[in-house]
Amino acid sequence: FLTHWDGVETSSNSRVLVLGATNKPQNIDQAILRRMPRTFEVPLPSSEGRLAILNLLLKDENIDETVMDFLPSLADATPGYSGSDLKELCKAAAMVPVQERTSEFARRRVMGEPDIETSSAEYQKIRPISANDLRIGLRKVPRTGESAHLYGQSAQREQAQRERIDVDSLRQLMAVIQSLSNHKND
Repeated sequence: FLTHWDGVETSSNSRVLVLGATNKPQNIDQAILRRMPRTFEVPLPSSEGRLAILNLLLKDENIDETVMDFLPSLADATPGYSGSDLKELCKAAAMVPVQERTSEFARRRVMGEPDIETSSAEYQKIRPISANDLRIGLRKVPRTGESAHLYGQSAQREQAQRERIDVDSLRQLMAVIQSLSNHKND
């Protein structure tokens, strides 16, 4: 990426804007940061913002009557979730009825029961997404900020471990050098 960036040529009348976004800012390479001198932190959505995002994500979906009453409490239960996290939560919830259908199909096969006629309208109809499906999605999808934070902590621990090894190695090397210099003087 940086190799191509350094090779970009434009006329003096051209303006180029490079915009980058990440949910793991602690992992951005310093060479990229030097080339992108301005940074802006976009805050995570408030409870009202999360509710608006959830309504937008589910507006064209087949949902049952329990969902609309549940969305305000789901928005309150998801502090620290980004719009992308909420989208993944809704995807996970939408997969629950599909997984139930495939599980039922597999169960019938294993038990030797006759297959449901797959061309029937009843078979092709998947049940609506329910509030319980959204609860399942919430358990499956962690907030990105939390995952990124945990990842960052892990990376910091690994770096500290490498540095500690280096310090320990230096101490051992110094001990060997001192030992050798003491033997030389004898």
